[in-house]
Amino acid sequence: MESKNEPLRPYIFLSRGAIYICQSEKALTRARVYAVTGNFFSDAAAFDGNGTLWNVSEVLTPYPLNFVRKILARTVFNPRVGIDVHWKSQRQFELDELKNILRQIIDADDDVITQFISAKELKSRIDTASTFGNLLKKLRPHVLVE
Repeated sequence: MESKNEPLRPYIFLSRGAIYICQSEKALTRARVYAVTGNFFSDAAAFDGNGTLWNVSEVLTPYPLNFVRKILARTVFNPRVGIDVHWKSQRQFELDELKNILRQIIDADDDVITQFISAKELKSRIDTASTFGNLLKKLRPHVLVE
């Protein structure tokens, strides 16, 4: 069996100030055309339990996203399409590095992640995580899980 070059599930996916936990095979298999043509995937990062940092190298759609489709997606017609995300392993990361990035995202949050918990309390929970699995457990109630 050939192994795919992708983050080990579950993994933490960060993009544009949002935090997601991707655990399902269906995670990141559909997206709005605007997300694909915009910067949602270009600056995204995934952190997995093996301590590997991943970036998206390419996002494929079932049809070419030409100029007209891009304009429509930005204005009146922005359908969800199936996508195939290709990953590139960047390097190993330390848990403290990920925790620092999460703290920065929470500091910049505009009451989306911190809607039902204070930023101080959520950062405190992140600070007490001693393993990647423990960090997932502490984040899960407060972020989108796919």
